[in-house]
Amino acid sequence: MAGIRFDESFVTLPSSGMNPGYVLQLAGITHPDPSYRIRRDASHNIFVLEYIISGRGYLRIGGHDYAPRAGDVYFIQPQIEHEYGAAPSDPWEKIWFNLSGPLLNALCDAYSLRGCFYFPQCPLYSEFKQGMEILRENSPDTYLKFALQLHRMLALLGKHRMEHGDDRSSPEGLALRSFLESRWNREVTLRQLCSLIRKSPAQTLRIFRNDWGTTPYA
Repeated sequence: MAGIRFDESFVTLPSSGMNPGYVLQLAGITHPDPSYRIRRDASHNIFVLEYIISGRGYLRIGGHDYAPRAGDVYFIQPQIEHEYGAAPSDPWEKIWFNLSGPLLNALCDAYSLRGCFYFPQCPLYSEFKQGMEILRENSPDTYLKFALQLHRMLALLGKHRMEHGDDRSSPEGLALRSFLESRWNREVTLRQLCSLIRKSPAQTLRIFRNDWGTTPYA
């Protein structure tokens, strides 16, 4: 989508001498724009965290199609091909943060968010708004304040997932994940996973990657 400009307001952070464990690539608010489309291939290395304030759109990721609307959150992780855009008849307005760094990986692992992309009706508007206000404030401790706010947002996403389940995953994908989570401190072989869902190694790995955006080993 290089060279195409949409109706958006952007926020950045100046460089800092501290190492907060993350990099804010860009943050912003997308205003209603029926032409809005973003597509990234699997070479991208950013985390995309977005809250839809109003309107509707589409999201294609991990072999699944979603129809996000006001009140929904989506969380796109690195190296997963994806595309999203506004519904022309009711284009969305949304708050978003594009990030990278080890803090994001650690929080994904801490709150079991690997491969979790879409969180319907997730009441985090005030949290996203607060994150944007912290960035706009641009005080000497903005990096620390935003790190804490980011931690809070992902912790609440993990809580939402635990309370509402994974309605976008296949039965086989859920069975594989449950098996791995119950044996996190033991060795698990691909043969065991194949036997669990009665699929070939290639089918098992494809199902797991489509549902969770990563490999069973990862």
